[in-house]
Amino acid sequence: MQYLYSRQDEGQWLFALGEISLYRWFMLTLSDTYNIGGVEGASHNNYWSALAVFTHNAHRLSVGYERVMAGYNCSGGVCRYKPAHAGAVVSYTFTW
Repeated sequence: MQYLYSRQDEGQWLFALGEISLYRWFMLTLSDTYNIGGVEGASHNNYWSALAVFTHNAHRLSVGYERVMAGYNCSGGVCRYKPAHAGAVVSYTFTW
């Protein structure tokens, strides 16, 4: 769980993440980011995702649904802009 307090932009936010590994090769993950306001004009929106992740040797497949707000997403030192969207998401990774 995380909490962000701000008097700027869209105000205060709550974030929750839950993951469970049912087998060595299968994981479920749920997350929700909720705008609780605190400033005038705050959106009070939920941005959630639900994913099922399958792994086998060097293969990793992620399938799910997500609602994402527009903004920058930084991971592993690489930042990129993501437009707002909602819908199915599929990701495949092969590691050698």
